[in-house]
Amino acid sequence: MLRRLQSQAAAAAESARLAEGLAAPAPPPEYAPERAAILRAEAALARARLRGAREARGLEERRHAAEVARQTVAARSQLEQLEAARAGLAAQLAAIETQVGQLAAVRAPFAGRVERLTWEEQHDQKITVVLYLAVTGE
Repeated sequence: MLRRLQSQAAAAAESARLAEGLAAPAPPPEYAPERAAILRAEAALARARLRGAREARGLEERRHAAEVARQTVAARSQLEQLEAARAGLAAQLAAIETQVGQLAAVRAPFAGRVERLTWEEQHDQKITVVLYLAVTGE
């Protein structure tokens, strides 16, 4: 029995020694896998934001290009209208110059100069004008 008690005492002492070894602080915590997962998630989120920003920029560039094209077309259309108006005015001026060239010269049988000119009326192609002459007494 003494032997048994001694063997139990030795086992108890060994258990106490092992328990003291277990009482030592635990090794420092390692959260590397969790930190890596967080970093990956943040990188996935950052990549999604970057992709979204790139798509928004592409859309804005297309809108801008369409607006520039619209303004260019409007400016060209306005220039074409101005050129057409200018050509119309040039044609009217040429027609008037032709008509002025066809006017008959009015000659008076006496010397004098035109003092005043009054427009009386105009109907279609006819104009009635009154001339006031200053006649010299010769």
